[in-house]
Amino acid sequence: MGIRFDWEIEAEQNTFVAGEDPAAAKRRRGLRFRLLLMVALVFMIIGAIVVLIATRADQIQQEEENTLRATVDAEVAALRIGNRSEFLSVQRSATDVWLQTQDRTFDAYQQLKLESDIRLTGQVQDIEISERRGRVKVEEVIDGVPYQRMWFYWRYDPVLNDQGVEIEPGGWFHVPPDYTFWGDTQLYEGEQVRISYREVDSALAQSMGAQLESWLTTACNALTCSEVPTLAVSIEVDDALSLRWAEENEWQLRLPSPYINRARTDMPFSPELRIEIAALLAERLVNTTTNNLQIQFASDADFLRQSVVSWLVGQFVQVNPETYLIASLATQYGAPVIGQMLTALAPESSIAILSTATGVESLAQLSVDWRDFLTWRLTLENQLIRAGDIDSLLRWYDVRDEAINTLVYDRYNQNIVIENPLVLLVQDAGVGADGSPQLLATVQSGAEGATTQQEVTFRLIDNVWKRIN
Repeated sequence: MGIRFDWEIEAEQNTFVAGEDPAAAKRRRGLRFRLLLMVALVFMIIGAIVVLIATRADQIQQEEENTLRATVDAEVAALRIGNRSEFLSVQRSATDVWLQTQDRTFDAYQQLKLESDIRLTGQVQDIEISERRGRVKVEEVIDGVPYQRMWFYWRYDPVLNDQGVEIEPGGWFHVPPDYTFWGDTQLYEGEQVRISYREVDSALAQSMGAQLESWLTTACNALTCSEVPTLAVSIEVDDALSLRWAEENEWQLRLPSPYINRARTDMPFSPELRIEIAALLAERLVNTTTNNLQIQFASDADFLRQSVVSWLVGQFVQVNPETYLIASLATQYGAPVIGQMLTALAPESSIAILSTATGVESLAQLSVDWRDFLTWRLTLENQLIRAGDIDSLLRWYDVRDEAINTLVYDRYNQNIVIENPLVLLVQDAGVGADGSPQLLATVQSGAEGATTQQEVTFRLIDNVWKRIN
């Protein structure tokens, strides 16, 4: 039997169990679960409160919208039946100016009802409420064309006297336009077009942007632009603004939002606005191509330049401006010939410049339609006779022949003109006694309902068409 130390005896008497006491672990897990449950419950309560608040806010918003819609309905109904007092009862402002304005608006609508087929549908196509402010797009249809009007409202509190009796009702009232409530500023960015606008004019900006891009491509194909310009457009909320170029940027257009008055909904970029912008853009592009050339009055250059502008407008908006010469020139010799002709244009250029542009030596060999050019010449002749400009008049006749020279002076002295000339047909008339090519123009004249026709002959002298009878 060996010797045993005290510490070995104590070690046998003490037994150690590895790990946590099961009862304590269970208690700890229970506490953790209850804590998580409490946190989840708190979040559920908070979430429920948020949902309740949001739901109540939506209910309040919907109630406000419904009340505003009811006000719009009442206002439109008053216009529809011609009840002035009811219409004016929903108008309010700090001064009487707005009431006077709306009184005239009421009269304008009643007159419009007599002159046009107008349907005041009263349909609210968009509504925006911000605290006490309301903005509503209201539909109306005029001669089958749908429009939107932008009306603004303010939610007033009722006015009480000292005894707490209501002396002025509260609710939504139609107020003067609030141009600060037009939505956030946005930007359309295309390849060559940048349009700045506000939210209300979003549909117009998107439609206009794509169209202007196409117009620039069409124009520069014909005018052979050395560089396609970048066009900036700003749609502004300014009732004093008219469509025009900005003074500080020659390629920036400024136009007022159509919603200041009424805007088309089927065609946000309306035909009227298209034509206006097309005319400005065509004019600016031609000026750039000719380096702002100052054209001499009563020169063929005057006709050619303006005819190109009109032709471009027609190309942009897809209408026929009856620019027969330029249109046929582009068709027969390619659109870039237009730019070549403009680039070569001088202040007093004659129609002979078309030979330079096309490479065709004689105008008699050109496959073009001369109708609008000869109409312009006959109209110019009338202007020169009435203006007493005999020297300019003589330029457009073959005065090598003394008989023709005498004829011109007789017409000038007796003030003989072809009223409202319109060339209906141009035919090859062979050659004259001197071998020069001739054209025979069938010309309609006179007023509508009392027109006559006559034939006018033009002879090609030094590659310029000149009248001989």
